[in-house]
Formats: sequence, structure tokens, C-alpha cells
Amino acid sequence: MKRHLALHGLTTDHHHTLGLAVRLKRGAVREATALAQLFLSAYEESMVHHFRGEEEVLLPAFAAKVGDDHPLIIRTLTEHIRIHRLADKVLKTLQTNAITKKLLTEIAQTLEAHVRFEENELFPAIEAALVDDELNAVMERLPLIDHTVRTEQGITVRYAVNLADPKPAP
Repeated sequence: MKRHLALHGLTTDHHHTLGLAVRLKRGAVREATALAQLFLSAYEESMVHHFRGEEEVLLPAFAAKVGDDHPLIIRTLTEHIRIHRLADKVLKTLQTNAITKKLLTEIAQTLEAHVRFEENELFPAIEAALVDDELNAVMERLPLIDHTVRTEQGITVRYAVNLADPKPAP
């Protein structure tokens, strides 16, 4: 199914999150600390902003059509909270240098399930509930997100992304 332009940036974020989940699942035990730090970096620099865009713009527009207590809204927020809690757990576990493969697998499975849920259930429901003009209004309100990405080679890349238009801004 072709995504409405208003959701392209969020879908691009989801694609990157799935890539991270694969890295976390496939990573060797000896890489556990580095992978945990990679997750925290992605969480702090991208996921938190992504969640804000969904929670402050997308979900309220959807709730105006279906009600605040719609099961898809409740599930989305619950899953966001779970991911916040996992990030907090990783931060605390890093302090004791006790990152385990089990924790990384839990994070990977949680991220993958969340992305699949949003792409396969939430976004199609939003696209069905909101008319084109409403989706375009959502697109205009989604924030411009400043991303900083640290590559495995230690290179830091900064770029801005409008969640509604995934092409990096100059």
C-alpha cells in the first residue's frame, strides 16, 4: 500500500529502526555494550523526536476522528512508554557494564513489533480516518527534526529531517 506523503518521514524513521533492530539481534555478545550505546544514541537523537511527532500531531488528529480512547491510540502510547522504559533500563545497565544479549534481543523484538504495528495497523487506520486535507495539515505540523548520527567508524553526521518529508534539509 502506498503511504500518504504526510507519513513518509515517519515511515522512513521506521525503516531505520528496523535496521537497528536487525543489528541488535545479530550482534555478537562481545559487541553488547557498543550495540546498547548505538540503541541509546538512536533513541535520544531520533526516536524521542519521532514519538513527539506522533504524540503531539498525528495521534491527536486521529483521535479527533475516532476518540481519545481508541485501542490503536492506547496501544501506540503504551508501546512508546515501553520503549522509553527500555532506554532507561539500558542507561542504568550500562552504568554497571552488564548489558546482555537477552536485553538487546528484547529491545530488537520490541522495536520490530512496534514498527510493524504502526505500519500495518495504525497508519492504514489513520489514512482511512483522515481525508487528504487533514493529512496535509498533519504534514505541515510535523516537526523539523535535527538528527545527529554516529557511525560505527566514529564519524558524526548532522542533518535535519522534516518528519513529513524524509529528504535531509541543507
